[in-house]
Amino acid sequence: MNTSKKIFFCVSAAFIIFASACKQNGKQATAPPDKDTCVAQIKKLELKMKGETQLDNATATQVIQRYTDFSVAFPNDSNSADYLFKAGEVSTAIGKYPQALSYYQTICNKYPNYKYVVESVFLQGYIYDTFLKDTAKARTYYQEVITKYPNATFAQDAKSEIQNLGKSDDELVKEFEAKDKKQIEKASKK
Repeated sequence: MNTSKKIFFCVSAAFIIFASACKQNGKQATAPPDKDTCVAQIKKLELKMKGETQLDNATATQVIQRYTDFSVAFPNDSNSADYLFKAGEVSTAIGKYPQALSYYQTICNKYPNYKYVVESVFLQGYIYDTFLKDTAKARTYYQEVITKYPNATFAQDAKSEIQNLGKSDDELVKEFEAKDKKQIEKASKK
């Protein structure tokens, strides 16, 4: 290979390497996001969601992505855990249960002192129970709430949920009707 071909080859290779380094997932690399811009985008999408009569999947997906982007870019910011919690709520609302579980689990792992950590554990059990019909995993999370947070309001809720695991709606209705009947009979005897 002559010298001019070597130079052309080296310059071409360097250009390709440089161009590849400037791209991420097919997009041009950008500067780190500005916190205020991220928050403004989130607020705009939240307002849009509040204005909708029915939750739009596209808007929900966008706000979930913005919540996630913020939490990744600013993990130590006090809003990060809140945004992850909201991402879990919105994911649940649009039926993206594994994604919601992931957000709640991230809260438990990264933000163990977060004000909604108990609720995050409980909601994992609730999702497994109600939507994924995995009573064994639901029981695990409900039991975690009871064991780790025995004085929390959600501990009582978790106990009730464990008692009702695997029961059909009809079975639950019959049990509640029987309880009501007993309470009425008891009250009428007084």
